[in-house]
Amino acid sequence: MSQFEEDAASANKLLVEASGLMRSGETHRDVNSLKQALTKLEMIIELYPSTDLAAKLITGQETGNISLKKLDRAIAAATQDSPTISMKEAGRVVGKMKKIFNDVAAKSAAKDAEYKRKELMQEAARKAKEEAERKALERANFQQALEDAEHGPAESQYFLGYKYHYGDGVPRDKAKAIKWYKKAAEQGHNRAMRGLKELRAE
Repeated sequence: MSQFEEDAASANKLLVEASGLMRSGETHRDVNSLKQALTKLEMIIELYPSTDLAAKLITGQETGNISLKKLDRAIAAATQDSPTISMKEAGRVVGKMKKIFNDVAAKSAAKDAEYKRKELMQEAARKAKEEAERKALERANFQQALEDAEHGPAESQYFLGYKYHYGDGVPRDKAKAIKWYKKAAEQGHNRAMRGLKELRAE
């Protein structure tokens, strides 16, 4: 049995014990039984935080027929109905519950923040990969256009002229832009003619 499985089994055992104590506490309005149930749930969160049970308790979900909120209500009801419990004890019980809920909220917020951080890191990595792939494709297209342009296709020559004209993926170079626009224009490429006219007018 793995450590995770052992932790899950131990957490389940504590949950069964807590459920039994809670049923007894609710039936008999027994604050001590309810407090013991609370301690069992605290132990699940503190000792086995990586288990599904701890995650459910931390996020306020019910596990079977028990949750921190449900237990809180049961303790509050039993505290009000118990003639033997002192005001000091009642305050201690309520204070303990508030501390648990604050701890649960803090742990839940920390988990949410960690999840968000991982999401942002994954998104940044995805964008970086896409950008690297885009640049690699641009370089490959540029290299192919350069090789083609040397053999005369007007569209490849215009493509190079445009890249150098606007500094699109390469440093802007007016002389090279004119060179390639001119070669394409000589073959009747209309957009190359317009680009050449724009550059010479600068």
